[in-house]
Amino acid sequence: MWLQRWKKRHHVSIRLCTSSNQKVLADFEEQLLHFRRNILRLRHRHMYVLGQMLNMDQTMVRFDMPPSCTNEIKGSKRVRIKTTKTEKRGFTVALCAAADGSKLRAFLIFKERTGEIPRRVRQHLQIPANVRVTATRNGWMTRDQVLSLTERVLGPSETRRLLLLDHYAAHRVADDRAALDEQDVDLVLVPAACTALAQPLDIGIDIGIVKPFKDRVRDSWVTWMAEPRPPTAAGNLRQPTRHDVVNWVGRAWDGVGRDVITKAFLRCGVSNALDGSEDDQILDRVVPIGDRGGTSSRRRRRCCCSTAAEENASDASLTSDEESPASDSDEAM
Repeated sequence: MWLQRWKKRHHVSIRLCTSSNQKVLADFEEQLLHFRRNILRLRHRHMYVLGQMLNMDQTMVRFDMPPSCTNEIKGSKRVRIKTTKTEKRGFTVALCAAADGSKLRAFLIFKERTGEIPRRVRQHLQIPANVRVTATRNGWMTRDQVLSLTERVLGPSETRRLLLLDHYAAHRVADDRAALDEQDVDLVLVPAACTALAQPLDIGIDIGIVKPFKDRVRDSWVTWMAEPRPPTAAGNLRQPTRHDVVNWVGRAWDGVGRDVITKAFLRCGVSNALDGSEDDQILDRVVPIGDRGGTSSRRRRRCCCSTAAEENASDASLTSDEESPASDSDEAM
């Protein structure tokens, strides 16, 4: 068939979708350019070291994380995967890493009816050194949890730090900027719908940090499921406890290598040398590849750096204030 021959000749095949969007990259060119110029302007002003440039992102983790495929006899009409029926029970994990490859403590947010972890549970909960735990009524990241994270995970600092966050509603509260500024944190929001291009923790399926982290959590779940343990009184499989998932997260976060993190920051154009010598490591998609007066993408990268240096002398606003959406007032633990 001509279509199969054409696909083979052009190395085209059916691939699993990794992301979906209603808009194409051209719609975000100006936003991405503004984002990079914003970061470069701040870097010229404060001269952050690599350990002071941070990115935080949250992801949902389930108590049950079965893989989507497994080994089965060919021709089988039913393929079953054993679970404990907690696929819908989840919690939020906020991961924060620095451009030098260092990892801050993972921040877990459990869903509890009272907004607090029960005392009897907390007494027996052994929390790894690289994890911090709290709870809200919905298990989501809220405005209060963002501020709690900066206090309990980032901690105090004698120098200013750069923090990249996505456009999640809890990150876009104007009051947070003042609170973060008091902690010497400069907040920059990644353009909406551009996290796969400009956020180090979520830059892509082959480079990002969140996906390999979740893969390691799933590996811990698979190992846990394979271990023998007595069933419940009703004869069902015992469900993972908070203690189990906290340890899975701690081991998975330990397993993410420094080189993966440093590469992700470089590919996003966040931590590259200010003289432009490392711009060849930036994803081509981060700096738009459209024809703008015959300027090549590599040349535009240099222009972007020089423009930021020139704008460093101006007093232009670093980030625009946005409307403050309604937020959950759950109390942080």
